[in-house]
Amino acid sequence: MTGVVEIRDTTRDSPGGPRVLAPTLAELLECVASIGRDLTWTVLDLEAVGELGEGRNMLDLEAQIQASPHGLVVSWSELLTLAQELHQVISGVLAGVKDPSATARIWRGTDSCAISDLVLEAIDSSLWSVYARDDRVLQRLQGRFHDISFLTIPVRHAR
Repeated sequence: MTGVVEIRDTTRDSPGGPRVLAPTLAELLECVASIGRDLTWTVLDLEAVGELGEGRNMLDLEAQIQASPHGLVVSWSELLTLAQELHQVISGVLAGVKDPSATARIWRGTDSCAISDLVLEAIDSSLWSVYARDDRVLQRLQGRFHDISFLTIPVRHAR
């Protein structure tokens, strides 16, 4: 079965009481790790704020992503590292596929859900949409985040 969920917030404890914030990419990856670690990932779009380390910057990374119509293909460990370096994701699309050769069939600006097994989309800095072919992912997200809704959008299943 497949499905799409929207995640609007997560609650974190702080000295002044609980704060409601957008989920981070790192938090989402933690929830999807059981499936996500076995996928090949492509970053199709990314606008974010972060510190990528010595000799790397966000503008160069964004340009590298935009330079390929298939996005920037990364491993699970590279995706985890990137998530730790980002302070905020403003918008972005990350698609994971079981078959590494399927990344060549994913094109920026097309329906990546039709080919992908898992898609994380930051619609703005306060809303994520997650498409998954595996119900376990959707159940984990529902258990972890508070403001979550299931969408009834029909999803094509082209393989």
